[in-house]
Amino acid sequence: MGYHEVCFGEDQSVNKKWLHQVQPALYNLWVKETKHRPGANAGTLACRIRSGRGPAHQSLPCAMLQEANEVGLFLGSTCFNDNPVAFFRLYAFLLDELTERMHSTAQKVLRKPFSKQPKSISIWGNVWAKHRLKILLQHHPFIVFLDRVGDDEEQCRRQLEREQVQDRCGNIHPVRVLDQDSLGQLQGTDWELDSRDASLVVVVPPLTTLLIDAVDYFKKFVSLCKENGDALIALESDRFVTGCF
Repeated sequence: MGYHEVCFGEDQSVNKKWLHQVQPALYNLWVKETKHRPGANAGTLACRIRSGRGPAHQSLPCAMLQEANEVGLFLGSTCFNDNPVAFFRLYAFLLDELTERMHSTAQKVLRKPFSKQPKSISIWGNVWAKHRLKILLQHHPFIVFLDRVGDDEEQCRRQLEREQVQDRCGNIHPVRVLDQDSLGQLQGTDWELDSRDASLVVVVPPLTTLLIDAVDYFKKFVSLCKENGDALIALESDRFVTGCF
């Protein structure tokens, strides 16, 4: 038995292809704000980290370039746009890994204070994308994407709490809503959710909100690196020769 997407209050045959419209918008936003896409180089956010005082090739801009270009590669792919559940898990994972590396670099390499990851990315990346199995061992949740039903989360929650779910076997269950706030309360804990009395419905926020948070964080990280260029240059190896790798 698996879990599946539902959309309350409308015919299930309607708007099945919503991600086909949302995903290109995500890709265009990412490229517009960061210039990162497959094969991108000069002019990207990552390349702005490079200091003109150091060697021609610098390791941190190069590493960040590859990671951020892969986000563009994923957003530009059509492999998952018929499977929103899988798309969202990989999407949250990639943004979480990217922003976590920025935070770790600031704290451990630059040794500079830097804000934590955006809350939205940390919650969905860690509690859902990485540790979803803690929920799925006991639950077969339904998924509601606000991009599909409208972006009013409060209204969606109120509607869901009045709904009942019919599972694939025809059994009727009341609903238990799991959204960003309730997932955040589980973060860092060994949780158990009682599935005996209700069906779990996971409410996913508009996908653009996570991307905007990632872009803003990326820009702040680039500014921090540029302010501390000497610290980055000091980490470069004098044994590296451009073209060896």
